[in-house]
Amino acid sequence: MTIRVGAHDKTLVDVLSRRADSQGGEIAYSFLHDDGTAVETISYAQLDRRVRAVAVAIRERSRPGARVLLLAPPGLGFVIGTYASMYAGTVLVPSATPSAMRPGRMVEQIRRLVADAGISVAIVANASMARIITDAAPDLCDITWLALGDVNEDAASLWQGVQLDPTGLALLQYTSGSTRHPRGVMITHANLMANLSSLQEMLFDDGPVEGLMWLPPYHDMGLFGGVFMTVYNGHHVTLMSPAHFAQRPIRWLQMISRHRVTHSAVPNFALDLCVRRTTPEQRASLNLRSLRMLMCGGEPIRAETFARFCTAFAAAGYDPRSFSPAYGLAECTVMATTTSIGRPPMIAQFDAVKLRQGTACVPRINRRTEQQRQAEEEKIEARLRRDKTLKWSLDRGEQTLPENL
Repeated sequence: MTIRVGAHDKTLVDVLSRRADSQGGEIAYSFLHDDGTAVETISYAQLDRRVRAVAVAIRERSRPGARVLLLAPPGLGFVIGTYASMYAGTVLVPSATPSAMRPGRMVEQIRRLVADAGISVAIVANASMARIITDAAPDLCDITWLALGDVNEDAASLWQGVQLDPTGLALLQYTSGSTRHPRGVMITHANLMANLSSLQEMLFDDGPVEGLMWLPPYHDMGLFGGVFMTVYNGHHVTLMSPAHFAQRPIRWLQMISRHRVTHSAVPNFALDLCVRRTTPEQRASLNLRSLRMLMCGGEPIRAETFARFCTAFAAAGYDPRSFSPAYGLAECTVMATTTSIGRPPMIAQFDAVKLRQGTACVPRINRRTEQQRQAEEEKIEARLRRDKTLKWSLDRGEQTLPENL
């Protein structure tokens, strides 16, 4: 069920602290390891304690407002590092983790992030990952490296609280680079809370909530849907790595069936993979009736993919009304538009040429006069209104985003 935030909760630090007091014994996050057998769990109280300990370590190495790069892999460590940055009063900069086998592929991106964001501290899962990165890029030894595995949990008692300005920076979220060179969007605590409030209103109702997420946590869809929304809404989520899904897509479906998952999110290609890499016999063994919100976004959503998925998994009880096409971008914090829970998606065809010109025109086969055609066309203008406090971070400077995106 939806557990609303309190009137005095101005930041996610406030929300998590209150969850630790009121729901301390409840499991907040579970992480399914790639072997499919081991599951790590952490309660709200345990999360709060571990976050405080890491926050103390961050503050010992930086100052309030410093930019902290998070390079932890998918898992509970990423969750802890995310909230620890906030508890320390620093600015989170999430990023993908370099592969231990081929670290060079990510090193250049890390260099760009360090330079562009002005990183002073980098958080990694363990000291060996820091060595792998600095061996590949000795110049990165200039920043301070903090290994989550080296933090003593007893340090939690040394945390003295933090006074956060809701208008202060919480997160520097880099764009995907799908439409232009990746740039950092400066997101405040107030931006986060406003977007999470809208997401909660759209995606949740008074029914039970059981979340499942395998999207990369450094990507805004995985970060908000899998990490932030869990604490904001006060429910439980199981996290999986993207690799665990990609190896065998049916694992995601089996988790939904086994744990009666109600909320999950995927990109379009994942639905296609599920159809192509499962057999009718495997689908018949599933029960997807618990799904009430299946958000799809992160890339173009294709009606034919949705139709194939619905047909393939009808025998498993999948309800198409749970499908929620979504469009988001870092420039709007994350969510721009989606459908409300329980509201089926609308699928329509429009003239592509006219749509690019700003006119929504349903193609017709019958012949019409020019006057009739113009009468049937509807002039539309779609604009995304963003919070005026959002800014770009460019070469460690600031530039206000355009009001209409």
